[in-house]
Amino acid sequence: MRQNIKPIQAAMDKQEGFTLIELSIVIAIGLLLILSGLAFGPTLMLSTRVEGETQNIGMLVTNTRNLYQGRYANLTTAKVIQYNLAPTALVNGNTLAGNWGSITLAPSALTGAAANTSMQVTLANIPQPACIQLAPSLLGTADELDVGGQANLKSANTPNPARDTVTDACGQAGAVNIVIRAM
Repeated sequence: MRQNIKPIQAAMDKQEGFTLIELSIVIAIGLLLILSGLAFGPTLMLSTRVEGETQNIGMLVTNTRNLYQGRYANLTTAKVIQYNLAPTALVNGNTLAGNWGSITLAPSALTGAAANTSMQVTLANIPQPACIQLAPSLLGTADELDVGGQANLKSANTPNPARDTVTDACGQAGAVNIVIRAM
């Protein structure tokens, strides 16, 4: 006697859920997305931090220029904070601090200029990966730029230094100081 196969076939056609192959594909795609996020996430986060730091330093220099107008003899970090010249993201109580370390301001002079006619902004302990992105982005803010102890990478004699020259000054590892002098 032959059994009726149609009810069994109809039950198999109404399968619910995922097959093992479909589930494996979904898991593989999810893992690829997670791994790509892990690979590119730190780079994107660093770029965002560098962009924010560049904007904050630019605002700090512009606000300080506008108030002191080339007469920097009495410039101190404390006065910059007192007069609200620093973006709030940089103010840390009685000091200034960026994403990576302390920021100080002091009177200075450009090469060959009279004393106290420019400001010096020092960003301390910038890690090498951040320095490689940050130092070139600060060229537009600085009249003179020192990186990692190499003086005047940007100056009147070198107004447009090669990007490689600036990033090479960041070194191979460790942390460096970036010094901006601006009128």
